[in-house]
Amino acid sequence: MINNLKIKQFKCIDDENFNFKNLTILTGLNSAGKSSVIQSILLMSHYFGENKFLTENIISFTINSNRYLNSKEFSINLNDACLTKNIDETNKQGSLADFTNEQDIFHIDANRIGPEELASYSSENKIGKHGEFIFSYYEQNKTKSIKKSLIKTDSSSTLQTNVDYWLSYILDVEMELTTERVTSNHVKVSYKFDKLSTISPDSLGAGTSYIVKILIVCLLAKQNNTLLIENPEIHLHPKAQAKLGEFFAFIASNGVQVILETHCEHVINQIRYEVYKHRIKNDDVVICYKEDSRKPFEKIEINETGHFIRENKEASGNFPTGFFNSTLKELLEIG
Repeated sequence: MINNLKIKQFKCIDDENFNFKNLTILTGLNSAGKSSVIQSILLMSHYFGENKFLTENIISFTINSNRYLNSKEFSINLNDACLTKNIDETNKQGSLADFTNEQDIFHIDANRIGPEELASYSSENKIGKHGEFIFSYYEQNKTKSIKKSLIKTDSSSTLQTNVDYWLSYILDVEMELTTERVTSNHVKVSYKFDKLSTISPDSLGAGTSYIVKILIVCLLAKQNNTLLIENPEIHLHPKAQAKLGEFFAFIASNGVQVILETHCEHVINQIRYEVYKHRIKNDDVVICYKEDSRKPFEKIEINETGHFIRENKEASGNFPTGFFNSTLKELLEIG
């Protein structure tokens, strides 16, 4: 589990210190630096654990040094470990126990694969670079019991039953995921949808395929695992996006660390509501908001009544200008 992260002169980040909670939300404008935080964590997993899915673009000093400052070196401190990198060398200090990718930390990339009727099979990999092995992971584990605290339905403790429960709840229609290994290299994927059987993923909304992969990875997580999830709301209806926020609050309140990079106000507002309903502690949630690439992250917390608390400001229902209220001016003009 990640407690503290300090980043200095990495990409567009100058000098930032993050205290992570059970549920940490990275949000803000496009290309402001949210993904850079996740990439810094993945870089640490490469050097202190094992991460075979990182591209050279993330490992390269030249690409990742802060160009605004023309930096000659960047550093990342995570918990008790420090990585320093310049054009000539890479230095490591300390250690990170339990920080291997796809064993202790799990990353679901923003560019993950969408609908696929035949998914790649692997006996070694769980997620892959773009989520290509998640259905294989599911096929091998669907009849196993998940962690007791993550069981939501009374009917069964298996991964399959609980994925189907959340899939149906979030999308507000009766659904079941079906997988079958059909060759040594492939798993066939289909769905039962509203009492219809064997529906191809291509015949359903793309959001179904995107969300089911997130459900699988989250429900297979163990105590103190860290999940890095980018843009979980892709292709989902606003109502489903809100229910997804409920799902993340449930996962994070039961011992799994969730770090979200999201642009979705429906996800964030639902998490506020989960705090208000005391289904997750307000002390277990923090929002890191970045307005643009030149400005630092702003830490925003949520109080027990579900309202935002901005640093050095009183509790308020208002998020930073230009995010939630981006269309407020136009709506007021309409009247």
